[in-house]
Parts: sequence; structure tokens; C-alpha cells
Amino acid sequence: MAFEVVEDLIEGHQMADDQNGLSAVRVFHVSGVEGNRPERIFRAMRAGGIPQRGEAYPGVPDMVVVRLSATPNDHGNVRVLVEYKVPNFEQSEPDDSDPSKAQLSVETSLVQVKTEKDSKGNQIKFPYQYPADATDPTTGGPDPLAGQTKDFTGAVDIMVPQVSLVFSRKEPASPKDKGIAFAGRINKVPVFGDPKHFWLCTRIGGSTTDGGKSYDVVYTFQRNSESWDPVVVALDPRTGLRVENVDPLNPGQDMGNGIRRVQVYEEADFNQLALDFSAPRQTFGILGSIFGAGLSFKTS
Repeated sequence: MAFEVVEDLIEGHQMADDQNGLSAVRVFHVSGVEGNRPERIFRAMRAGGIPQRGEAYPGVPDMVVVRLSATPNDHGNVRVLVEYKVPNFEQSEPDDSDPSKAQLSVETSLVQVKTEKDSKGNQIKFPYQYPADATDPTTGGPDPLAGQTKDFTGAVDIMVPQVSLVFSRKEPASPKDKGIAFAGRINKVPVFGDPKHFWLCTRIGGSTTDGGKSYDVVYTFQRNSESWDPVVVALDPRTGLRVENVDPLNPGQDMGNGIRRVQVYEEADFNQLALDFSAPRQTFGILGSIFGAGLSFKTS
């Protein structure tokens, strides 16, 4: 069955930012819907092109669909109202009398990473002198690096500790919407005594044993002590050398020697989950660091 979905950019389309936070409304008209009125309502709300619960507002990833409503007319068309809000999950907290308020456990595991530094933080490197009669691999002529000495850096695989915090509590609603909004995102604001981008939400899940009246919900956050923004190394494809200045027009983002730290995960404000984020910083101060990823062998 082919539906035609048209967004009405005037009727009802609006955005607001007030004491209740950012919100928006979009209106869609779906034509070609068959069936009785209840069937047309359901089919229109699930039609392709209609944003579904948990989907982000265009250009505003923190604001997601929280409610859909539909009204059919006598001509087979259905008007679908899509409402967006920045999720606020405080209403999902258990009552103060609930003995199963959020419990916290700390887990530490070893993960394998590459590092270019030794145990004292010094870069692993060794000098290499190009032969005086070296040939340029591109042109076949004399190599401009012939006779020069360059420092090669080496990367090795090591095992380092990584901390995970696991919160659990009983809640009156499914954690599905929270998983859509927060899992796979990094902290937008400081938490656990660390700056932003140091914590990644790796899991939000739950189970029910009473037919959906309550859920045992688990939240897992994993820490990377050098942040979840990875280091990228730019190399000259001809020589294999690091590019000295990746972006001369914007050097403030460049760490020097062709190295830059970039953001690859979307952000979220974990405070909206209404968990206890006051874990002391000392818990993590004694743990080893996750070193920046490197390449097996390259020159600098």
C-alpha cells in the first residue's frame, strides 16, 4: 500500500524554549490510507516518513520524538502530530520510600591498546639514517631524504585498566527511550569528577518480572582517562612523515606534528538520567591511562 506523506511547514509547526525546556511540534498529512478509522490512524502513524518515538529532531540531536497523535478525516487522509522534547527522565526515579534506589558497582577490566610511550611517558623512538644513495620511491630519482637522519617512532600493544560504573535501580517504565537517547554517547558536562568526553554510556537495559509494572534497569558508563576523543595522526602519503601542520588556517585545533584530537561520539547530558554522579574522583586517580592510539611504525 503506497502512502503519500507531506509535511505541513506552516500549520502547527513550531518550536519553543521555556521553563520546561526545548520542545517542538511538526504536522504531517498522510493520504492514500485505507481501512476503517482506527486502522487508518495506526497505519498513518507507522507510515514511512513519519518520525517515530526516540528519533531526533532535524539538526537538534538532543531533542527527540516523545509523542505521536493522529486524526483521520472523511476523505481517507490522516493528520499526524509529532511532538519533540529534550528527554527529562526524573519522573522515572523510584519513590524515596523505594528501598531499591540506584545501587552502584565499580568494575575494572584490562583492554588492549597501542601506545608510543614507555612506562615513564617518554616516546618510543630510534634514529634512522637514509642511505646516501637512497632512491625516491615516487620518481625513481635521488631521494631528497638521502643522507638525512630521522627519528622513527614505534607503537606497541599493551594491556591497561579501564573502569566501568554500573548503576542499577527499579523504575516504573521501560528504559527503551533512555537507551535511544543516551547509549553510545559521551558526557556533555563533567561527571564523576572528570571533564566532558571522559565517560561513554555503553549500556542501558532492563527487565520486568511483573508484566511491565516495573523494570530492573541497569546503566553502564565506561571511562577513558585520555577522553573518548581519539588522536588522529596525519602522514604525508609520499614520505610517510607526519604533516607538520594539518590545518594552518585553524592551528588551535592542531596538537602539532600532524596530530589532532577529534570528537567522534555524540554528546548527552547524563544528569538527565537522575543518577547519583557524585562518585569521588579518588576512585579513578590511581588507575592507569588509556594511551592514544598509534600506528605500527612511522617517522616523525
